[in-house]
Amino acid sequence: MKCTFYICCDCGTAASPTSFVNPVGLPPTEYQKKKVAKHTSPSALEAGYHSVFLDPTQYDDLGASAFEHGAFEIEEYPPGRTRINRLWPSGSIIGITYDNCVPLSFGETVKQVLLTNSSSIHWFPVASPMVNSMRCKQCGSFLFE
Repeated sequence: MKCTFYICCDCGTAASPTSFVNPVGLPPTEYQKKKVAKHTSPSALEAGYHSVFLDPTQYDDLGASAFEHGAFEIEEYPPGRTRINRLWPSGSIIGITYDNCVPLSFGETVKQVLLTNSSSIHWFPVASPMVNSMRCKQCGSFLFE
């Protein structure tokens, strides 16, 4: 069973200030190029769960904002596996999530995944209406104030 908790940007950055490399501006790997195409091209829709940015030209800017200002989402899976993501609410609708090519929801939050692997990190839009009301597990403040 997965356990998820959240840490605000300040607490997360203080705990591990140099653990992650900002991927924006670095040459993308082949894996990252595929993920950019997947999340910026509606023509890349495929079976399954998939999200696409409405404006592909915002991909790098939204990724930079998520990296600089995003809260940390910590997903713990047994036995002892942890995945660290970042969430950043953009303040407007930035994408659409599809399920088997059928529009499912609008996304206003950027989710950055695979932060611990600089050659795989990428991001996509998600619907996360509760993110502004979530609190930091460490300091108790709202993730985004």
